[in-house]
Amino acid sequence: MKLYQTAAAFALAAGTAFADATQAAQPQQAAQLAQGGAEAPSNQFAHLLPPIEDVTGKIGAGFWEANWHYALIAAIVVLAAAAVLFFILRKKAPPPTPYEIATKRLAHAEKVSDAKEYAQEVSQSVRDYIEATHKLPAPERTTEEFLELASKADAFDGEQKARLEKILKLADMAKFARHSFRENERAEILKESLDFVENDHQKPKDNTVEK
Repeated sequence: MKLYQTAAAFALAAGTAFADATQAAQPQQAAQLAQGGAEAPSNQFAHLLPPIEDVTGKIGAGFWEANWHYALIAAIVVLAAAAVLFFILRKKAPPPTPYEIATKRLAHAEKVSDAKEYAQEVSQSVRDYIEATHKLPAPERTTEEFLELASKADAFDGEQKARLEKILKLADMAKFARHSFRENERAEILKESLDFVENDHQKPKDNTVEK
């Protein structure tokens, strides 16, 4: 009990002494602050941070912000050019010429294996070319009728007439006489047909034939 009382008395005495010391120090601290002798508590860590300067200018405009109108003009020009190109390309291509049709058909006929079908396609390609180029009704005539008509036509010279007769007679042999082309005849009829079309295509045309 006496130990408890002694400890309580000691604590009371220590508290009283601390309070008196604090009260005595307050006027002195106040005087030091007033005289600038001590730093304010809030400025004790100011040396650890860099000073903040006042902002005196503004952030400049970026590239697109400064040049947006030029970019807009360029985009309009590109779109206009693309639109013009699109409409130009949309225009329908001109129809193929009789010469182009004939050469394409003859090239396709070369791949046909059946002799009768091959002869029919080759001779019909030449007949259709003549009708389209010279207005000669070739598909409506038999071989004899057509050759007679062609012999009187000023559109063909002697060489062309002879070549045309050879083409049509070889084709008729395969179509109607069940003749199988010999080794050289198949290549020969195609060559004669291509040469006829090519040579006729190179000649000036007056589209005049006798009927």
